[in-house]
Amino acid sequence: MDPRTAAECRELGLYELRQRRPDLDRWKGYATGTGQDRPYAPDGVSNEYLRLREMSMAPWLDLVEKAAVQRQAVDGFRTNADGRPDEEADAATWEIWRTNQLHGRQSMVYSDRMVYGQGIVSVWPQQGALPLITPESPRRVFLFPHDDNPFRIGWAVKNWTTKTPSRTTGQPQWTDVEHAVVYDETSWIRYRRTAMAGGAGWLGGGWTLVASGTHPHGIPFVAFPNDQDSEGRCYSEIERLIPLQDSINTTRFNLMLAMQFAAFRQRGVIGFDPLMRDAEGRPIPQVDAEGRPIIDPHTGQPKPLMSPVPRAGVDRTWVFPGADTKIFEFSESDLRAYADAMSSHVQHLSATSQTPPHYLLGQLSNLSAEALTAAETTLTRKVAAACTTDAAAWEEVMGKAALLAGSGTKPFATQAMWRKTESVSIGQVVDAITKLVGGPVLAPESGREMIPGATPQDQERWRSQFTQHQAAAAARLAGGDLASVLTMPKFQQPGEPVAA
Repeated sequence: MDPRTAAECRELGLYELRQRRPDLDRWKGYATGTGQDRPYAPDGVSNEYLRLREMSMAPWLDLVEKAAVQRQAVDGFRTNADGRPDEEADAATWEIWRTNQLHGRQSMVYSDRMVYGQGIVSVWPQQGALPLITPESPRRVFLFPHDDNPFRIGWAVKNWTTKTPSRTTGQPQWTDVEHAVVYDETSWIRYRRTAMAGGAGWLGGGWTLVASGTHPHGIPFVAFPNDQDSEGRCYSEIERLIPLQDSINTTRFNLMLAMQFAAFRQRGVIGFDPLMRDAEGRPIPQVDAEGRPIIDPHTGQPKPLMSPVPRAGVDRTWVFPGADTKIFEFSESDLRAYADAMSSHVQHLSATSQTPPHYLLGQLSNLSAEALTAAETTLTRKVAAACTTDAAAWEEVMGKAALLAGSGTKPFATQAMWRKTESVSIGQVVDAITKLVGGPVLAPESGREMIPGATPQDQERWRSQFTQHQAAAAARLAGGDLASVLTMPKFQQPGEPVAA
């Protein structure tokens, strides 16, 4: 890419990032519960009213996001070279994965995919070390689609800001330094600009080209799209749920107002004048220590003396002057209508987001394993669909990493293996594994892979323990210890020795 084209791509990429930032910030705020719109309140309401409005907001969308993200976890990779398993390639791929701490950081990618509509991962070579694989924020990276194929990346721009110390005014202060890197399939160009003191502009007139180079593995970014359509557009999971979150917040606000001001029986009095008056019927003003009337700052008029209003109590009697005084009651508000409305909104959120209702409402008791599995069917399908698209992206990531590491593994030769996180009955799993590996269908090694939560490291450790136990039992049998027959494992691994 020549410098002129790179500069044009840089400006277009930065423009797109600026345009998208308000939407991305809003979606993130709703996902975390820290940036939601407040329910409506008229001007001039009391602080108590505003405090209840703040308390009414709850991060329901955070539960929706985490319910799906926490069910996604890559536990290993399987490589097939020319149709045959390649355990060395599997180990090399997993070493790259573990070195980059992706077993813990992969959830960042899934979270960004749901919130922003797209997760991004970068792959970059390191001198004398394994490739660097890093989750990237869509707030900082813009991926431009290829002219002929919306599912390919034509070029990319990454933008971020750092701070450097400076003493331009004699006092130490931080100066913003903005960076931008433009990538195409074979090269990259890096720019930098430094902010002037007080935000008055940029030193040197703007961007300066500081470095450039080439790379051998194509565009160094891989996208993890969410709900992608045939035109390559991706959609945020959070954006479509914002109206439901707002409706829940509004209903909670109305419920809290009713609880605070109308959840109890209230009394009213008519025919009673609380103002204290003189013999001529004029209100008696309050006075200060010097005998001067106290002026009300809101009305500009003297504050009148008020007769004390009777307080309710089990041992108190209300007495009012005058024969025309009457007391009446207001009935309390029925809070069940508010609670039912909020429950209905939450159920709509559950159905729209494919989140099990008991995750949000907490209504779960004495469910069997089969009933629990049925209740989580929609979430299981949602996660399975996400794993299908994310697996293709991870396979592309590890293919680029394998190319940089010099293993020669082709991107399409690696298959991502997902941890089994759905709710299952362990008894049913054991029964199914026993039936499958007890006949001519599957080898015992396949049974280990079916155990929920079993990582490749667990399976390898079990295989080693199985081999050692089998060899020890065979050695005891050869020495005349017939009792070892009873403890010898039923299955023997093909090609493994049975004696030490």
